[in-house]
Amino acid sequence: MFDEGYLPSEDTVMKYIVRELSDYRVEHCLGVARVAGELCYLAEVPEALGRMAGLLHDHMREVPDGELLAIARNLGITVGPMEEAHPVLLHAVVGAELLEDKFGIRNPDVTQAVRTHTTGGPDMGLLARIIYIADAVEPTRNYPEARGLRDLAYDDLNAGFRECVKAHLRHLVKRERAFHPDTVACWNQLLSE
Repeated sequence: MFDEGYLPSEDTVMKYIVRELSDYRVEHCLGVARVAGELCYLAEVPEALGRMAGLLHDHMREVPDGELLAIARNLGITVGPMEEAHPVLLHAVVGAELLEDKFGIRNPDVTQAVRTHTTGGPDMGLLARIIYIADAVEPTRNYPEARGLRDLAYDDLNAGFRECVKAHLRHLVKRERAFHPDTVACWNQLLSE
């Protein structure tokens, strides 16, 4: 079902993220990688895929907005009004597009997981759902629902994913933010499952 294909060594990726990201972001990526590896084990997904996607999911997160917009346009990524207003949303899509060039990763599951970890999206595979959950509940996440969501995901991955998406939607409503079209598509698909 899952083909790992070529993955760089975790040491190589660690050197990159330590060099390129802030200490806070490195700790977050390590937490996502750990939780993703554990959830992959429980779901019988190769743990190496989860750890790699977890380490790299935010590799473009600290790129300045203007640079993210320019990179996205150079890569031919559609920049909609929401991304124009909030370029940080592009870090996931840009990060996914650069996995092959920067790290030699062509694995479609890892690529989808990096691409959808922020907004979600339609047709998310198991690894993508795992990374979405891990990003929301890794140990440095200390919002009130985090621990309960983490416990739920370890007990029931599908229920954990659904509740993480709901928590994200509640967070957007509370902050009076618009829903990204991919988030809406993700939720609407969950309703039909």
